[in-house]
Amino acid sequence: MKLFRIALLASLVTTAGVATAATQGTQGPTSSGTSDVSVTKENTALITGIDDIAFGTLGFLTAPEVLTSSMCVYAANAGAYNITVSSLNGGFVMNAAVGTGTLAYTVRWADRTETLAAVTENVALTTLTGSATELDCGADTAGGVANSNAILEVSIDDAAYNAAPTGVYSDTLTLLITPE
Repeated sequence: MKLFRIALLASLVTTAGVATAATQGTQGPTSSGTSDVSVTKENTALITGIDDIAFGTLGFLTAPEVLTSSMCVYAANAGAYNITVSSLNGGFVMNAAVGTGTLAYTVRWADRTETLAAVTENVALTTLTGSATELDCGADTAGGVANSNAILEVSIDDAAYNAAPTGVYSDTLTLLITPE
């Protein structure tokens, strides 16, 4: 009896949430059968419209240099997502192409509310909202850019920039979108 209960429990656990099989009709004046219909919607995300942040050639700065890039974030679960930003060089630092110079920068992110929040490298910003109905953001606009609902902001401090050795500095950011 104990073995039967274990087998029954195992059977129930492995079939929980699974649609039952179709049933066939029987011959008679009428006949009916059933067919279960099911689908599983994946909790997916997509980020598009990403552009490089190119400050170009700058001289002496008297204020922080700030650039933004608007993009589109889709998340299947009512548009809810998290973003984690990582820096190839680590710590949001640009390395000089020649020599050992470094130049730190800061990153901020805004979802469709357009409220910029400071980003800490490899720490998720949570409870953000993107598009849940259109992969290309449709009529959404962020930062005055059509078909976008998110903003990436990168800022170089003027004092740190002015103190850095001359040269070309670069880094690569990875923007990881995770649906909630």
